[in-house]
Amino acid sequence: MNDLGKTGRPFFFALNFELTEGMVWADPLSNGDGFSDTAGVSAAAGIRFQVGAYGNLPPAPAVMPPLPAGDWRVAAGDTAAYAAAFDKVQAGLRRGDSFLLNLTGRTLVETTRTPWQMLLAARAPYKFYWPGRFICFSPEAFVRIENDTIRTYPMKGTAPAAAPDAKARLLADYKETCEHYTIVDLMRNDLNRVAEQVGVNRFRYAERIETPAGGLWQTSSEISGRLSASWRAHIGELFMALLPAGSVSGAPKAATLALIRAAEQRPRGYYTGVFGYFDGRDLDSAVAIRFMETDEAAAGRYHFHSGGGITIHSRCEEEYRELREKIVLPTVPAASAPPVFIETVALRDGRWLQAERHERRLNATRAAFFNTPPDFALSQIAVPSAATQGLFKCRLRYDGRIRQVDFEPYAPRAVRSLRAVECPGLYYRYKYADRSALDALYALRGGCADVLILQDGYVTDGRYANVAVFDGENYYTPRTCLLNGTKRQALLAQGILKEIDLRFSDLARFKRLYFINAMLDLEDSVGVDCADIRV
Repeated sequence: MNDLGKTGRPFFFALNFELTEGMVWADPLSNGDGFSDTAGVSAAAGIRFQVGAYGNLPPAPAVMPPLPAGDWRVAAGDTAAYAAAFDKVQAGLRRGDSFLLNLTGRTLVETTRTPWQMLLAARAPYKFYWPGRFICFSPEAFVRIENDTIRTYPMKGTAPAAAPDAKARLLADYKETCEHYTIVDLMRNDLNRVAEQVGVNRFRYAERIETPAGGLWQTSSEISGRLSASWRAHIGELFMALLPAGSVSGAPKAATLALIRAAEQRPRGYYTGVFGYFDGRDLDSAVAIRFMETDEAAAGRYHFHSGGGITIHSRCEEEYRELREKIVLPTVPAASAPPVFIETVALRDGRWLQAERHERRLNATRAAFFNTPPDFALSQIAVPSAATQGLFKCRLRYDGRIRQVDFEPYAPRAVRSLRAVECPGLYYRYKYADRSALDALYALRGGCADVLILQDGYVTDGRYANVAVFDGENYYTPRTCLLNGTKRQALLAQGILKEIDLRFSDLARFKRLYFINAMLDLEDSVGVDCADIRV
């Protein structure tokens, strides 16, 4: 950090809470994925970040598709474990080991959204995604340095915004006010280690953040000081003097950190550490809160870390409730109109194909979004006499009820070339009637017939079908599909397909890529040679 700062070379960095691990990535906006770290991580770790105006994330979607109410499932917490940790903290506070301590815990969350989709959907000024490890969407700045002035913005105190007087009640809360005074005093002392003319510019101002579960008020302060003109050559020492961040540790620091280790009984790692970006002249950084471990992401399971400040005046039940209230994803608005879905079913010589799988998916979607009983069956659909001979495509349009049914003759359409396009924020776990995002990708096909959708370098689906690849002996399908289609399910159940992790770079090992969906089987041979897929 010192060497890069001295030469004015941009870099992204991260330091964990215990200061036992860190990483520095030089020229991250022009240097691919190369970086060095203390854990020996390879240069292709795929890290993505956003720090203010700088980052390597694509634009966030303006609107997210609606999700069923139960998609964000927060598991019941271990209240006994939290109470035991809280009691240890209170004993330390009574001994005088600490005046204020930030006690944290982790809670299991289940959701169908991928880390990429949550990262892009989250509304936060600071984002950090380390694949296979964690995702962070932090609202809290740590220090900003501009024109040799260093500023910090300690955040302490949150409250649900549902009540009309929620903001006023938070600002008047005695316990929250005491916490805030303590953290401001601590951060002022920390800045005095590295700067001169340190003062409080704004004290305890309230800001509102929005979440799917409702708004939250949070209080912060602004403290600043003047650095020497040579600070860029000493960025590493500057951060070591300031860390760990006072808002997520406590005061006094040394004794409080020992009490945290005794109470939490596990390292925090990068949670409540810091990350930031130096642009060659100025620096911005964040505290790594609103943090989810992603090691079980393939199973839709995440561990969400949250916590809050504890003082001698704290009550266990109230503090645990605050910890739980922070387990939220601050997303962009969902589409306001009620969702509409489609189901496409093949009808051959008057007989429905894969009827049970289609009925199961349609009923599950209606139950999730509209709380309807699983009472739909394809036998309820009147088939016109013209559709009883040959292959027909039946398209059902529905919400809580079947709204429209169309039949049309079907013949496979040849596809001779594909363009691979990245769209990490696309969410299509449910078969939405609104295909505007998919149509926008189709517009990027260039001179090709259609597109192959990638997410973070992994193959997902085509625009209207799942995909399978053939190596000369066996067929495989990407585990990272966007929509688990009925034909894909059937071929997997029959053992014809095998799931694999399939990066775009892996396609060179395969001979041909096929499209499969309700209307297309492998023997239809609709697809392209892998050598004909362009970028």
